[in-house]
Amino acid sequence: NLYIGAEAKAENDLARAIKKGNNLTADDAYIKAVIGIINQNAKAEVNVGVEDNESTGNLLQATGDLDIKSDTETKINSTVGVQADLDSMLNTAINIIGGDVSSKVNINDAIQGGNVNVTANHLSNGLQITANSAFAETDGDLVNINNTGAKTNAISNNIKKVKNFVQGFINKKNNSNNTSNAWDQYFDLGASITIDDITNNAEVNINPAADIKATGVNGSNNTPALNINAAIKIADKQIKTTSILGNKKATSALGVGAAVVIDNLTNNANVNITSNNDDKPQLISEAGDIVIASKIDDSYKRFDNMSFTQKINPTNYPNVYVYSGVVKDIGDIVVATGTVGIQNINNNSNVNIGAGAVISANNKVDISATSIVGNALGAGKVGLPSNYNSNGIGGSVGVQNTNTNSKVTIANDVQIIGGQIDINANNDVKNVGVVISGTKTSSLGITGMVSYMGGTSNAEVAVDDDAD
Repeated sequence: NLYIGAEAKAENDLARAIKKGNNLTADDAYIKAVIGIINQNAKAEVNVGVEDNESTGNLLQATGDLDIKSDTETKINSTVGVQADLDSMLNTAINIIGGDVSSKVNINDAIQGGNVNVTANHLSNGLQITANSAFAETDGDLVNINNTGAKTNAISNNIKKVKNFVQGFINKKNNSNNTSNAWDQYFDLGASITIDDITNNAEVNINPAADIKATGVNGSNNTPALNINAAIKIADKQIKTTSILGNKKATSALGVGAAVVIDNLTNNANVNITSNNDDKPQLISEAGDIVIASKIDDSYKRFDNMSFTQKINPTNYPNVYVYSGVVKDIGDIVVATGTVGIQNINNNSNVNIGAGAVISANNKVDISATSIVGNALGAGKVGLPSNYNSNGIGGSVGVQNTNTNSKVTIANDVQIIGGQIDINANNDVKNVGVVISGTKTSSLGITGMVSYMGGTSNAEVAVDDDAD
């Protein structure tokens, strides 16, 4: 047997907290801010032949099974917080996560083996993000973090950098060069903010001169005999952002706080079998099935990944949970709070078979593109401890935009030969949004809630009229 592979793993753990009583200098005695930033990158790539889609003209042959794999695996655990302190006027906790992952296999030469597996895989093995601008002494994950010291000047400078960083995320998603400071209000008035922007790519490229044959000779009994697969799996994801306004200074007749989550996730899984005027790849299995597949699995897995004690707390069930409110003993001052949760999920799963390619099995040919999304968002007060109140003016907004595209494209003059031929494009989308109305007060109450789900789901098989 012959194995050729590349692996890349990236794991980032970040924990930052400012504890109770750790105020800054006298001039800024009632302001606390903590900032966490992770920018994660992972890349694994296998090239058989020469890079840039060039063939050496050689044959890579295994007397037994031939496995060619690219695997990436990532994990992020980031927690930032400011401990609840009634003497602190403006608490700000900011958590910024960026990620760019690529797992790729390029086959440029002819290859042969008993069974042949060509796969590019990515596993997101945990994404845990927490931002809390007023954590309590019972919040063990934050209490156990060592105190993060900070000076006024350092915080001012860092907040300026983070404002620019956040604006960059927004501009990227909106394809805009807008430089307005619309987001400054959240930083300047006290807030918990989480923004993540992660792109995962898994790609297999079978290039024009790359004939592939599974002979069955000395091969294992595993089926399929010839397997070409690009896959992305999101094992679990949880983002929790909480902002509790707790200032009761006599000079404060008005308080403002916000909790904001912007969750951007893009997954691209692609299998490309390409041709040109000189070369048309032939994929042949002499002893079993051929499977060509792209798959994205971002199904809901929160319940399976929680311990028994975690299941008691309803805020652990959503993939994204965001809440803003006030502390009970803040009194009857007017408080404005806002809760905003926005998710943008884009999945693209594609199999592309170029003109003139030949796919031949002595049994079954299975070609598929699949995208699975299962997601839950919660915005508003759900099962919080009794020391949190809901006085003030506020609103809760939950927005889920999900775009899933699964497509199999078979070009002209492609030949597909087999005892059974299945070609499928599949989407499975299950989203749940729970948005609870904003806050109230004994003397003045203005509340509201908005829940919006939108997006597109396209599953398409496009076979050229001249394909056989």
